[in-house]
Amino acid sequence: MKKTIHASIENKQVTIHLTARAVKQLHRTSHPTYIGLELYFSCLVKKIIVAFDHKPERNVEKITDKLFIYFRPVQSKACNIHDLIGTNSPTLIDFSVIKRRALIPQQIRLDYHHNKWIGDFTWKRPDRKSKITNSNQKSDKQVQTLEKVH
Repeated sequence: MKKTIHASIENKQVTIHLTARAVKQLHRTSHPTYIGLELYFSCLVKKIIVAFDHKPERNVEKITDKLFIYFRPVQSKACNIHDLIGTNSPTLIDFSVIKRRALIPQQIRLDYHHNKWIGDFTWKRPDRKSKITNSNQKSDKQVQTLEKVH
């Protein structure tokens, strides 16, 4: 059975959605599972989910007795697109962020499929529609023309 958990990561409220397979795997194991939400900054931004069956050397948030999660913005020393594909893994270092709390995701989805943890994390959009207050607003036709030029 699917499960939704409301929790806190670094004092920010998050919603964690577990698939039925994820719930089953957590009940099946005798040890806790540690999930890392890594926001990777390099020549592009990439969201990465990593899983450990041992406590990583960083602060983790207890979600349940069997599930712990941490959030970590990271960067690599150099940009190589091939490092982001497959099993190539560059050396990552912590990425210092001034407004770190704003980067902590609000929605986390976790699944356990083919003997590995997979998932995604996202940020909610504001409920209200934002309004453009610029009096020099361009028409849709002008914007489309500008986009074609660039």
